[in-house]
Amino acid sequence: MSMFLNLDRMEGGTRCQESCAKQETSWSHRSSAAKSVQSKNCSSSCTRADSCILSRIPMALQILAYVVTILSILCVSAPAHSQSLSLSLFRIASTRFIISRSAMTLSQNGTGTGSGQLSAIEEAKKSAAIACAKKHIPSSGCRLGVGSGSTVKHLVDYLAENYANGSINNLVCVATSYQTKRWLFEANLPMSDLDLTPELDVCIDGADEVDKEFNLIKGGGGCLAREKIVQTAAKKFYVIADYTKQSAFLGEKYKYVPIEVLPFAAEPLLRWLPAREGGSAELRMAARKCGPVITDNNNYIIDWHFDKTTQHNWKETQMRLNNTPGVVDCGLFVGVTDGVFFAYPDGSVQELHAPTPPKKFLP
Repeated sequence: MSMFLNLDRMEGGTRCQESCAKQETSWSHRSSAAKSVQSKNCSSSCTRADSCILSRIPMALQILAYVVTILSILCVSAPAHSQSLSLSLFRIASTRFIISRSAMTLSQNGTGTGSGQLSAIEEAKKSAAIACAKKHIPSSGCRLGVGSGSTVKHLVDYLAENYANGSINNLVCVATSYQTKRWLFEANLPMSDLDLTPELDVCIDGADEVDKEFNLIKGGGGCLAREKIVQTAAKKFYVIADYTKQSAFLGEKYKYVPIEVLPFAAEPLLRWLPAREGGSAELRMAARKCGPVITDNNNYIIDWHFDKTTQHNWKETQMRLNNTPGVVDCGLFVGVTDGVFFAYPDGSVQELHAPTPPKKFLP
């Protein structure tokens, strides 16, 4: 198996180098420090070749599973004097199986580099979260809407540390998803909901894509309806993101708009949306269960792959989508963002403010 791993390491390194060579910059006004660090990404990305290796582990796991099965049979059928040897081999194989599964889980989580350090992307997410929190979360008396997704996890970690040491107090958090609520609970952070805390001071959330006019696509994690409700309840809304989410226009990197729909209306909407809006639509299927993705509101998600060859008025598109019978809400967030924190691999963070202050639903 070591031979397979060596080959995988060589192939993984080659793929990482090829990927590095194809990287491109996004906005023309992006800082020179962010541009110059692209070459640095090559070395950091290639060091993550172990992730490529770990992605090939399932084949090795199957081999180990066969070995475990054979040894378990030997333990039962072999004479007593050889059972101890078979049992020892069985334990060794089982231990390696567990270690391999743990390593593969770490790779799938996307936060490991094989040395216990965060990847360049995760470091950028962490930098954006901390920069935004330091500037827009007061040390006392904040009613905070906490978004969803991997970038927000770094925000929760920052809040947990500073709440525990007393740097932040009188904090109350309203989560936008079940996953975020679990993170807050495990971090021992005070929680509330919109029944008890209907007005919030600030909401901080991630995004799947942000264009130069601060239009957002959200909902890759399926939490878009609750995210929009909590965002609307807040006086200020800030987005934290790594540099890969920065685009000149929506659709440059993210290829669809998530739409939360009532299950009863899913099939008609799969026909209506392409007929009226163009493009194509598909029901999002779950990866770890049979059937469609179920949101925290017990609804479905339709991913609308919009036409990239035509210009879109996203404000009007958002209104049309949300006025369609059966649609709960769509993943377009237009004209609601006060500021965006973009972080880059070199550790720099760029704070951008909306050219026009967003109109708030509440005064």
